[in-house]
Amino acid sequence: RAASQECVSLTLSQLLKNTRPDTMSCIQTARWLREQLPIRFARRIEDILQLPHVAVVNPQINSILSTYLETFEVIHSSPPIESHDDEKAFLRIVQDQLVKHHPGTRLLAEGYREVRR
Repeated sequence: RAASQECVSLTLSQLLKNTRPDTMSCIQTARWLREQLPIRFARRIEDILQLPHVAVVNPQINSILSTYLETFEVIHSSPPIESHDDEKAFLRIVQDQLVKHHPGTRLLAEGYREVRR
């Protein structure tokens, strides 16, 4: 399972500092993200599924879970990154998924408020 795989600890700042603007560096970073993002999403999915049932079935929290599941599947099933065109296609995938995660904090706050009632 993806959640049990090793997850490399790296901050966004470190990632950006170590990524040069040349094509090969961008490809290597995209490959690293393609490998590491599914692990991180799988762990968050497991975290959510460990919550009490009343929290998981809450519409807001369930919406977050659905978004995480979709992102995991989309990134995990993305094709290998071998060229600059592959890297650009992967970037579009990540950008599309990022937009879907934008309301996550608000949904989590709303879901928490509802579950506490």
